[in-house]
Amino acid sequence: MKTREKARRFSGRWLLFWGAIILLALSVRDLYVRIDTVSWAMKGLYNLCIHEGIPFARALTYFDNSMLMLISYLMLCTLLGLISLFARNRPGAGYLLIPMCLALGAWGVWGLHLVPNLLGLSMDGLQLLPMAIIVLGCTINIVQSLMRKRHHHSRHSHATKPAQA
Repeated sequence: MKTREKARRFSGRWLLFWGAIILLALSVRDLYVRIDTVSWAMKGLYNLCIHEGIPFARALTYFDNSMLMLISYLMLCTLLGLISLFARNRPGAGYLLIPMCLALGAWGVWGLHLVPNLLGLSMDGLQLLPMAIIVLGCTINIVQSLMRKRHHHSRHSHATKPAQA
């Protein structure tokens, strides 16, 4: 196999690999930074429910759920990074990963109001950039897979045709 063909064949996989690694790194870092806030909130919830005797449903109303939504978002980003890391060699995985990235990105932008601030010091929303890399890698994998199937099919269909006299 020529070097150029080999590079073209693995380009989508490399984008998926690096997108998944970057997404995992950013998500785990943000989870680690915010875990202290979550543990503080859980201790407060525990104290309200156990020591004060307030029902669990009522105790939840005292807390701002935006932090829990952000933690859920970061956990789903970590899960998406793991799935894309382990499924990068399968072109059919793109049919699952692309909608997951788009849905998670839409939730981050419109639901949690996360916008990547590349020039500032804010790290919020930087998970959207590796998601775009993952979508690009999946798209390349799908297109290359379809082209290989079409090329393989056309090569075999010419070989089976009888010669015309």
